[in-house]
Amino acid sequence: MSSFNVVHLPLTSLTLLVLTCAPAHANIPAAYLACEGAELGESCVMTGPQYGVCVRDTLCEDPEETAVNECVLCVDACWAQEEGTECVRPWTGEEGVCEAQTQCTDREETSFTECVRCVEPPEPPPAEVEGCNAPVLRTPPTTLTLWALLCVWLGVRCLKVRKEQS
Repeated sequence: MSSFNVVHLPLTSLTLLVLTCAPAHANIPAAYLACEGAELGESCVMTGPQYGVCVRDTLCEDPEETAVNECVLCVDACWAQEEGTECVRPWTGEEGVCEAQTQCTDREETSFTECVRCVEPPEPPPAEVEGCNAPVLRTPPTTLTLWALLCVWLGVRCLKVRKEQS
């Protein structure tokens, strides 16, 4: 009886693992559910959370048997925008800017430009400052200057003492 349990235990554990974890992968809501009742261009949040806007895929045909418009999808805001447009970054919800991605190909079955994505905005260049707020010219630290003067003074003093002794 114990050999039966030892042999079947790994198989039983694996079966239970597959049965309990498999449904978790199938329960990701469709992108159109986040836009149910929303207007085009309105902000939306999918699970994750993933932030975006509601955009109509013009190549999509909405099935008549569903009450929800399956062609209005919650996608990256830049998929419906021009490069350089301000946007909300999908995974953080922070402000960003639309930027074309290299090594990317848009899918032919959608009307979106998926290769334009919302990314972190570039750092602005430092502003030129004039007047009282201008940066001070770099000078050696006061301590270093004082040590240098002390060394010179001691050197001159030592030379005078040697002259007097000779």
